[in-house]
Amino acid sequence: MAIDFKVKTYEPYNDVTITLKSIKVLDACAVGKFKENVTDGTSYVADPKWTDQTDRFNAGYEAVKANQIVTDTEEVLANHNDIILLPQELTATPLADSPKIQVVYNMTNAGGAVVEVTQVVNLADVNNDGTEDYLSDGTNDIKVWEIGKRYTYVISIALNKVYFAPYVSNWSDVTVPGP
Repeated sequence: MAIDFKVKTYEPYNDVTITLKSIKVLDACAVGKFKENVTDGTSYVADPKWTDQTDRFNAGYEAVKANQIVTDTEEVLANHNDIILLPQELTATPLADSPKIQVVYNMTNAGGAVVEVTQVVNLADVNNDGTEDYLSDGTNDIKVWEIGKRYTYVISIALNKVYFAPYVSNWSDVTVPGP
């Protein structure tokens, strides 16, 4: 499964410039066992599964490292990397160890004062109240990052918080040009 990001400001801001510094996925499982689960017979049926996911990567996988000004137009930013991760459930025990998205940005006002902001959203416990709640793709809560799916998280940065609006699409093969 893959994750990518698009970023915009929540609305146009005339007196504040928002500059994205980085986006990371924190606490995603880094180790697991893959079972193809192929059933032999007159036809082959595959039901692949990842199990025994462990070793949450606290330092995070960096998707975007930039010093790019964000506008109110949704876009994929320069220096952007899709992140390929193990399919996994978005809940962990304890819930605070579930995968998170960290967004770091600067806000600069018209007078030149700069404030660095770090926002972290736990994908299983969005409001940080210790109970499971999930970001939704508009139709379903996203409880699992599934095999063969691409998750795009649209991040809208407001003056006081960050909003996430994910959507899911099937993985599609692409042609990568050679050197």
